[in-house]
Amino acid sequence: MSTKEIRPIRDEIERRVAGLMEDLLPPPWLVGMARSGRSGDGPGPPDERPRSAVLVLIASGRPAGRTSRGDDGLRVLLTRRSQGMRTFPGAWTFPGGGAKPGDPDATATALREAREETGLVPESVTIVGRLLPRAGGAYLLTPVLGWSSDPDFAAPPDPAEVSDLWWAAVDDLGALARSGARWMPDGSVEEIPPATRSILAELGAASRAGGTQAGGPASAT
Repeated sequence: MSTKEIRPIRDEIERRVAGLMEDLLPPPWLVGMARSGRSGDGPGPPDERPRSAVLVLIASGRPAGRTSRGDDGLRVLLTRRSQGMRTFPGAWTFPGGGAKPGDPDATATALREAREETGLVPESVTIVGRLLPRAGGAYLLTPVLGWSSDPDFAAPPDPAEVSDLWWAAVDDLGALARSGARWMPDGSVEEIPPATRSILAELGAASRAGGTQAGGPASAT
């Protein structure tokens, strides 16, 4: 086989490998977002508020659950809080909750809460980093950035805490943050609380700056 005949085969192999790497690795804008928020890993100034954490899980592929537009592109996992919840019943938030004595850090809290609420298998998630803590009701809330090319769920959501899952398109996050609500097909409006909105706004801004489909081998940190 001549060099001329081999070249298109080689180019096709390289194209497929690049596409596979793009699907498996976190997008560069998410890695950059985590790096810029690394100050959230330090102890920071004294704060007496109880700690909490949420898992901000970005996924590629076709994860199970509801999606916003179409099947292409990156998505972020949101959960609809059950009506029996004490705060923000029926609202769309990230999986998460208050720290427990056995949690060594915010990452452990976020993964544990996500597993308890949604059935998510922690081993199917790559932790990319953490953002700066911020007010989350009475708590000091730390967003933990996660990535998965194939999120795995070992159990259905806990109905006492979560009534639905929604894989919202990353392209839609800016609009969701601005509106603070999700309009349902039946005309009803479901709330997105302020702390969730602020994180969605940061994600939307980072993805627009970096490009939601940016590829290349980015290393999770």
